[in-house]
Amino acid sequence: MSFHQFKMTAFNVIRHPGRFGLPTGIGMETSTACNRRCVYCPQSIEPMKQQIVSKELWEMFLFRLREFKWHGVVSVTSYNEFSLIPNSDQYIRDLRELGTLPIIFSNGDRPQIVESWVKAGAKRILITEHPPFKQEWVDAILPVVERYPRVIRLRRLDQSVLHSHAGRVTYGEPKPFTRCDSQKAISVGVKGNVGLCCLDYGVKHNFGNIMEKSFQQIWFEQEYVKLRKDISDGIPRTDLCKGCFGLAQAATSEAANPVAA
Repeated sequence: MSFHQFKMTAFNVIRHPGRFGLPTGIGMETSTACNRRCVYCPQSIEPMKQQIVSKELWEMFLFRLREFKWHGVVSVTSYNEFSLIPNSDQYIRDLRELGTLPIIFSNGDRPQIVESWVKAGAKRILITEHPPFKQEWVDAILPVVERYPRVIRLRRLDQSVLHSHAGRVTYGEPKPFTRCDSQKAISVGVKGNVGLCCLDYGVKHNFGNIMEKSFQQIWFEQEYVKLRKDISDGIPRTDLCKGCFGLAQAATSEAANPVAA
């Protein structure tokens, strides 16, 4: 577990006294499209058409959070760009009203929208500068970052955080699977299915749908608990895990786990 994930785990324990075995965070894939096609991202190979979470599913997601009595980290981003959603700031307001802590990942291409997230109550906004690096991009987003230094973090991607995204892209040097912590968070897809982890592009695995089951039922299901333990112990029981190399290095970065940031 990276120091950052450890910090978030400890934070969630504080926010949920007397409860054990909780996820490091909860993520919701609110949409599927991205405006970029970075060569180290699956969107460059299998680009997704835009799907925005339905009103019915979003309301159920909020209900499941209340039902789970969750007051920790919640991410609303995955392999997407959150600023492409109309009125994206309303999602943040909804989460803040529940007492959760919204975390946003973005490429920062729309500075005004980023600022609206701060005003809506985002706990943390992680802006990633993707190659090829352009000074005009920095000049546009930097004033917003400097206005809200306690909320917005700006970081540049480099070789230390890029990896194969569970084998979906040919990037980096292949490394044997050792252990992983990405599966310690709940990752909900745009249709409500709970996937294996934040790298489960398109949610190919399904451990239950929140329209039918609670977070309590899904997260503490015996076989799912065993699978997560095996992965933590370095046993890659799924094809997704077997195809994932370079993650051990990337997991030290905030960009490696969108719901544990």
